[in-house]
Amino acid sequence: MQYFLENDFRDSYKLQKFADKAIEKLNLKFPLELNSDLAKIVSFLTFDGHLTPNNKMFIFTAGTTDKLNDIITTTERQFGVKGKTRKVETNTFGTSYEYRICCKPIGKILEMLGVPTGNKVLKKFDVPIWIIQNKEFSFHYLKTAFECEGSLWKENKRVQFAFKIHKHEKLINDGQKFLDTIRKMLLSYKIETTEVWIVKGNKRKDGNITVGMQFRIKSKSIGDFSSLFDFRK
Repeated sequence: MQYFLENDFRDSYKLQKFADKAIEKLNLKFPLELNSDLAKIVSFLTFDGHLTPNNKMFIFTAGTTDKLNDIITTTERQFGVKGKTRKVETNTFGTSYEYRICCKPIGKILEMLGVPTGNKVLKKFDVPIWIIQNKEFSFHYLKTAFECEGSLWKENKRVQFAFKIHKHEKLINDGQKFLDTIRKMLLSYKIETTEVWIVKGNKRKDGNITVGMQFRIKSKSIGDFSSLFDFRK
């Protein structure tokens, strides 16, 4: 079994009285056993969520309330904290829903477990090693990742799956490394993928230029991929 230790949590505080207060208020139990729920939460926040740089708030975003309710249930089961749901209608891609939780101590734990903070397009990160090294955690991380960033369609009457992220043009190598990690994780299940290729990105309002980075599941692995993760069209 793998654990997140109390000393690691306390090391994130300059004054231990604040660590004591957080542990008591949230009834945190250490050592915290790492589990598949945590792998799902880390994955969701990495792909369809946001953890603020100061750890004060983390946000889950989904296109439907059903998808959001699933991660809400998982988070409440894991940490016992609740947030607020907000409907967002100003999104370029249509209506979406956000679930916001303001809890800095949990935010600290999530960052130490590998959730990138701030603008992920502009940051270097990879799949946390504790997830890579555990088959069960890897499965839930990958399934959640594809539910967030995967695309599924039919081409010449055959189902196709692709996975795509966006990175700042200066972080293409980091994006390549990250996607290669995911491809290796898939290969551990004998699911083969194409090489990563660059697709047209865009210029953001802040002036940063991003590019899309994508790979597909190879045709011969689509059946195994669909069965393993229960993805159907």
